Amino acid sequence: MNAAADVSARIASLSSQLTQAEQRLADAVVAQPARISALSASDMAQEAGVHPATVVRLAQKLGYKGYLDLRSALRAETAHSDAARRVTDRLAHAAPDLLSSLVASDIDTLVELGRHVGQAQIDRAAKALLSATSITIAAQGNSTALAELLDKRLRRSGFKTRLAVGEGRDFAEHLIGLRSGDALLALSFRRPSRAIAVALSHAREVGAASLLIADAVARRYAPAPDMVLAAPRGLNDDFLTLTVPMAICNALVLTIARLDDGASVRALDALERLAGKLNE
Repeated sequence: MNAAADVSARIASLSSQLTQAEQRLADAVVAQPARISALSASDMAQEAGVHPATVVRLAQKLGYKGYLDLRSALRAETAHSDAARRVTDRLAHAAPDLLSSLVASDIDTLVELGRHVGQAQIDRAAKALLSATSITIAAQGNSTALAELLDKRLRRSGFKTRLAVGEGRDFAEHLIGLRSGDALLALSFRRPSRAIAVALSHAREVGAASLLIADAVARRYAPAPDMVLAAPRGLNDDFLTLTVPMAICNALVLTIARLDDGASVRALDALERLAGKLNE
């Protein structure tokens, strides 16, 4: 019997022994186990309109040492992964208007961006990419989507790029062409990636410049890459946004266009003319 089913079974077997207040709490547990697993005892009590001590008494009546044990039992079933936990935590504390809540959170996070990444850092990174013979963009997991977008924008601006994604040998095949005079642009979020660590190390070995766009995980890469553009992606470690690294990437592409004496604009014009011929 799984944890949540065990909680429900205990509630069913003891329903005749529960007070009216305890039954209200029990009904909430059965109806929304994932949501309850993300609440503190005081939050749960407030929602049900009971005293916090009632939450503890219910947990103990169900055979748990206290509310934390009851919540752990629920989480064992409802939070199958770290991603599920982050979503349930965010839902538990979000305002009824989820869109407004997410927008407000992103605004707060973006306001903080300038404290961590300055235009001087963006300028240095842009100049390094401009001087590179070719650029390899490396990413794993969720950062792959952003890497693909950045790869497309740099190619459209006239850069010779290579996208290093995938795993194992496939990933290595995209890295093996790195040479002195090239640049490696890596993206990494939340947890250190063995593949990204190997890519950064390989860039150092062959003499290629290395740039890492990341969040707080940047400090966990050693030795550090040549350049780091890193900023938090949220005020809490629950449901982190890609808006911050996207803003960094956009600033990087636009700074390149400002520094390259019109080369990016000419490349974009040439692309549009060629694409237009295909539609004639």
